[in-house]
Amino acid sequence: MFPAGEVMIIVETPNNVILLPATVRFYEKELTVHLERERYEEAVKLLLFLRDCHGVAADKAEEWSALLNWLQTMFPETALLRPGEGRAAAGEPEDEEDEEDGDSGEEQYVRQYVSDKSGQNRAYGLQLIELLHAAASPERQLMALEQLAFAERSDLNELIIQWLATTETHPMVQFRALQTLKKRGCKGAVRFPKFGRTVQAEVEDTPVSFDDYPGPIRDIIARIEEISEVSQPDFSYFARQTWLEFLAYAYATPIYRDVAAADREGAVDAWAAALHRMLLELIFGAADVAELAELYGITSALEPEWEAAYKELKRFARLMLPVPPAAP
Repeated sequence: MFPAGEVMIIVETPNNVILLPATVRFYEKELTVHLERERYEEAVKLLLFLRDCHGVAADKAEEWSALLNWLQTMFPETALLRPGEGRAAAGEPEDEEDEEDGDSGEEQYVRQYVSDKSGQNRAYGLQLIELLHAAASPERQLMALEQLAFAERSDLNELIIQWLATTETHPMVQFRALQTLKKRGCKGAVRFPKFGRTVQAEVEDTPVSFDDYPGPIRDIIARIEEISEVSQPDFSYFARQTWLEFLAYAYATPIYRDVAAADREGAVDAWAAALHRMLLELIFGAADVAELAELYGITSALEPEWEAAYKELKRFARLMLPVPPAAP
């Protein structure tokens, strides 16, 4: 359960748990696994447990608190979770099968689930299409699209395209629909309404993983990781997840094309600094603009691009990111 030679010390205090340094490192590793595999509920449960422990350095406690606040901001449903729930909060190791399979195991599970459902009901794929049209929430539509990626009926491709072309829904849902079409082997241009306009995307060019994005888009996150790895090592998780949300929001628009082509001198620094600034304001309520400009090498010549990128990110945050939960 815990590192060799190290245990949790229980004392008579209101929260009664003191963590020794090696135990802190153990939980840091567990937290990293949850974040890398996008197990955000498990991460929140673990952070709620760690928040009430003693013996943690002040800067580490502040870092965990900021991460908890961000996760509950991005995923409001986790605001109702309580400490002590789940294996991670109890310090129990995860199943070896879970460790080995990761996301690919989850994908295999969905594929098998859809296969079983389709075997029982030949119209199951069509029922998923109906769910796309009738769903009252983006979450339900995302669930339908996740399964449609593995439904075998060939007529579903055109039905997904028709739905996408005639229905303006959440940008993340639209982006997932393009990913679903790509996974189903579709190719060619698809036109669909977005932000009151008609946009066009090539299905085969749609990124499915982070490595599929153009170099400048990946370089922006790499730049933030480089800047924050010493002073704020967990910050890159905020940045990467929020950046992926922004890319889905902007996909197939001039904003996305501008970022994807940001290989001109200083453009990566300008966007990275803008994202860093927006996130600091989202998490902490303020950012030291002068310090960020120095860290990222924002010259007077780059300031207009930095400000333009910052305005786009602020607009995205205002429209798409949920309001942080109230402090207890």
